[in-house]
Amino acid sequence: MKNVNKKIMNSYEEYLRQDDTKSLKTCREYYYGIIDFFAKMTEFPEFPDKSQVKRINPFPHKTRKKAEKLIPLHIVKQFDRVMKDGSNCIPLEIRVMYWLMRSFPNRITEVTSMNKQC
Repeated sequence: MKNVNKKIMNSYEEYLRQDDTKSLKTCREYYYGIIDFFAKMTEFPEFPDKSQVKRINPFPHKTRKKAEKLIPLHIVKQFDRVMKDGSNCIPLEIRVMYWLMRSFPNRITEVTSMNKQC
């Protein structure tokens, strides 16, 4: 394991890229395993202090927003108009929760788990 160098690691990365039987997720997991393994091995005195593996995984996790899961913008604008209109019978608590969810969408779980009379 002492003889592993950047050239060998680049060859392994290229091998993963060219293997059509492995998905991108599998390649990413394999490379994370190698990163973790060499990080642990550098703690032993027999191994070099510097790992020959790239610190950033060359098989990044790409997230794509699926358009069919998003609420269309014209619908969101209709909701906004309804929530701004004070003449309808929507309780103030519901309006506040709606605007909190619109303001902080990454905290929607916390907002929806609030008590009504909080």
